[in-house]
Amino acid sequence: EYACAVLFDEKKRPREITPNNSADGVKILLTPRFSIPVYIFIKDTEEISAGIQEISVQPRQGGTTINVTLQNTGNVHIRPMGTVLILNLEGEIVKNIPMGKSLPVFPGYKETIPVMCPNLPAGSYSAVATIEISKDKIVQKKTAFHTQP
Repeated sequence: EYACAVLFDEKKRPREITPNNSADGVKILLTPRFSIPVYIFIKDTEEISAGIQEISVQPRQGGTTINVTLQNTGNVHIRPMGTVLILNLEGEIVKNIPMGKSLPVFPGYKETIPVMCPNLPAGSYSAVATIEISKDKIVQKKTAFHTQP
């Protein structure tokens, strides 16, 4: 995979501004620039692969943060999205929290995706992270955790 960006500058005349505390007459010219990412893949060589390395749970004010660390083991970038299920001891779903869509995770890199969970009563739970790494591939991992009153 090769990644680059094509930049476009607005053709309008640059805007001139003067900083507030500029006693020496310094002026700044601003030209709006737009960036469009371009990804190039060699057809039929893409390997989409990833794994959840770790799920860690941290108490915070007003709830719990569940950190899902995903490692891209393929050779192209992925844009993971998914959910975290919170299960009680009986295996019943207590919460279903969407993770949203992540920024690109490039080959060989890992990303920790925080998921905010509102207050849970004190007790024992399991967090099940399910992440879609492509249209037909998912990865999943489960971890147990406890909350304090």
